Amino acid sequence: MEGSSHRRVSGWIAWGLALAVAAPVAALATTWQNGTFALAGGTPQIVSKLAQVPSGGGTAIKVKQFPIGSNTAIANYDVDMERTIHLITVRDDFATFEHSHPAFNTGTNAFVETLKTVAGHRYFVYVETKPKGMDDQVFRFNVGTSSVPTMGVMRPHFAPSAPTVAAGPYSVTISETTIASSTAETLHISVNKDGHLASDLGLYLGAPAHCIFINTQTLEFVHLHAYVHQSSGMLMQVAGSSMSLDVPS
Repeated sequence: MEGSSHRRVSGWIAWGLALAVAAPVAALATTWQNGTFALAGGTPQIVSKLAQVPSGGGTAIKVKQFPIGSNTAIANYDVDMERTIHLITVRDDFATFEHSHPAFNTGTNAFVETLKTVAGHRYFVYVETKPKGMDDQVFRFNVGTSSVPTMGVMRPHFAPSAPTVAAGPYSVTISETTIASSTAETLHISVNKDGHLASDLGLYLGAPAHCIFINTQTLEFVHLHAYVHQSSGMLMQVAGSSMSLDVPS
């Protein structure tokens, strides 16, 4: 379920995932930006840094991560949802979304990628990794034009979308597009094709569906996975067209 559709959920924007192919990266500047830990409910266990430079109408980035108190970049990462890194990029007005998996340079222990950016916008880049033996780590960086107002000034406003949206030949329906704040809730999702529950769905990066929640005021980040209802009543991480998503409080 890919695309740029979004829904307002108690101050959070829920996004479908998209996959991008890594492009060659030009020589990068040596100025490093320290990331802000952004995983809601998580604990920072490392330091994450990003360097950026304009490149071919976009922005080339390099990400290095370090154990706290160390100058030696981390070389080993656990595979999580079939990748060692997930990079989520959203524009400052939340009009675009990109999900990519940067290449890892084993010589420098750095992840490298070229992002699609346009002048006049700041991009919020979320780096999600699991360094070997550690918990999930998510750090946010600002990439692009530095003169763009911060989220505290912009605060885009989106009304809830319709409960059903089109995604190619499929229609995707979610049970609620507005939920109460500070309240856990289960959302139900169905995927139809030609007027019937779709029967040709597969797993995407190891899950039936993914959903990213970004708080539009604090820019905190949550990455959730849907599960599928089985005829036995069990809920499993297998492909299917009738899913549920547990949203924490």
